This record gives sequence, structure tokens and C-alpha cells, in this order.
Amino acid sequence: MKTMAALWSVLLIVFFAAGPVQGVTPSQQLKQSMDDVIALVGEHHPIDSSKQLMRKNQIFKILENRFDFGEMARRMLGDHYLQLSDGERAEFDLVFSRLVEETLVQNLECSRGQQVQIVREKAVGDKYYYVSTEVAGAARVMTVDYFLRYERGQWLVCKIDVDGVPLMHVYRARFRRAIRENRFQALMGVFKARMDGHG
Repeated sequence: MKTMAALWSVLLIVFFAAGPVQGVTPSQQLKQSMDDVIALVGEHHPIDSSKQLMRKNQIFKILENRFDFGEMARRMLGDHYLQLSDGERAEFDLVFSRLVEETLVQNLECSRGQQVQIVREKAVGDKYYYVSTEVAGAARVMTVDYFLRYERGQWLVCKIDVDGVPLMHVYRARFRRAIRENRFQALMGVFKARMDGHG
């Protein structure tokens, strides 16, 4: 019995290990990443454009290491993703990842100086994990639910809901309609202009 108990302990440690530090659960790793993002969001906005870009890149780097943007993009478009060429998929993945970053940061801006509080969490099968968090702002408490998938040796976010609504819900119909109507490149131009600060 002791041998079996020891074996289960080892398996649990392996299952919940996320990244190089053994014993770190998916929720702890996620919380650290989001606390780091909130800390950067809460900093005084630099006036210098180069410093603004540096801050933005720091935020994106944190999210890039914690989010599976490729999987999120595929979930966003569903079967329509398969209709894109390899080049269009790469282009969409990049634009989509930047939109996720901007949308998430906008939602977190009202919570400056606060930390992520884990409300509940649970494993979903052997490859998925659910973490519900709250971030208290000056006006309200925002609920952010994360769905993580075990991939490439670590737990990565593959879906986000903010106050019960998928984070990128506002863009879903527009992206899918553009692909159906063969207006993909025109739509990419609009979103690229927005990211460059011209839209």
C-alpha cells in the first residue's frame, strides 16, 4: 500500500508540474503570469513611443509563454480555419494573438494594482484544466475563467471567458463571415491598421 501511495504521489506531481519547477500547479503558474501582466498594466504609461513599445512587448512575451494562440485561433474559426492557406493561417495567428493581448489588457486596465484571486479550479480529463479567477477593480469585480491544455510540457491557455462571455466573441462572426465572403485580406488590413494605431 505504501508503494502504491508513493506511486500516486509521483504521478500527481508529474501531472500538475508546469514548466521547470516541479510541483507548481497549472493555477499557480497561470496566476503568476497574470499577476505579472497586471503589474505591467498598472505601471505609469510611458510617453516615449519606444518605451511604450517595450512595455507592450513585455506584456506580449508573458502572454506568448502562457497562451496557445494557435489553438485559440483554430477554436475561433472552427472549420473555416481549414479553408485558409498556410500563409493566411500564419497571418491570422499573428493578428489574432495581438487582438487577444489588446482585448485582455483593456479588460484588466480597470484592475490596476490588484492581484488575481483563484476562486476555483479543477482538472478536466487528463489534458485539460479549468481555473476561475477574480480580479477586483475600483468599480467592480471581474471574473475571468481560463481553460488550459497540457501541451509541449506545460499548461497553456486555450480559451478565456470574461464575466461569462468568451473574450474574442465580438470578433468571431466578423472573421467567419469574411472568410465565407472571400474578404479575408481586407479584414486583415482593417485589424492591422487598428494595431498600428491608425484605425
